[in-house]
Amino acid sequence: MTTVEAPPMLQNLGEFGRLLDLYRERQPARVLEVGAGEGGTLYKWLTNAPAGSKVVALDDRHQNRGAYPNWVPEGVELVTITGSSHDPDIIVDVANHRPYDWVFIDADHHDHAVRQDWRHFSAMAAPGGVVALHDIAPSRDPTIHVDQLWFELAHQYRTVDYCVRGGPGIGVVFLEAEG
Repeated sequence: MTTVEAPPMLQNLGEFGRLLDLYRERQPARVLEVGAGEGGTLYKWLTNAPAGSKVVALDDRHQNRGAYPNWVPEGVELVTITGSSHDPDIIVDVANHRPYDWVFIDADHHDHAVRQDWRHFSAMAAPGGVVALHDIAPSRDPTIHVDQLWFELAHQYRTVDYCVRGGPGIGVVFLEAEG
């Protein structure tokens, strides 16, 4: 891996820093990012991934795809899947790499879309895995409705939220291990 500058990240650094601490603590072997954008969070998953892990990045554009090879440490595998997270063929492609220990959902934030992403990709998580969602705080942006799903999830699962005043918020759902 060569030394490169980190790409832009849309997350609040205080909120994301806490999530990254959890990621480093858990050392997931299989990671799924739904909505890579410019790759800011993908870069962090890759550069903090333990050797032997696999990181799957799903996005409809992969805006910085050309830079990805420089972000991948030795011993870490990156799989890129291009398409909509709601396309049945894409969902099958993503499922081929399951189970995931870590899922980060940050794609289409409309209510119906984030619910579909939750339904499809949380089902691909390993028992004891983590699913994190971005933009869980109520928003005045008419395209962001993650807070509605988050409210429901926070009452059904063990969760933690990383929110700073005025920030978009990151929510973490801990899926129970079997047994």
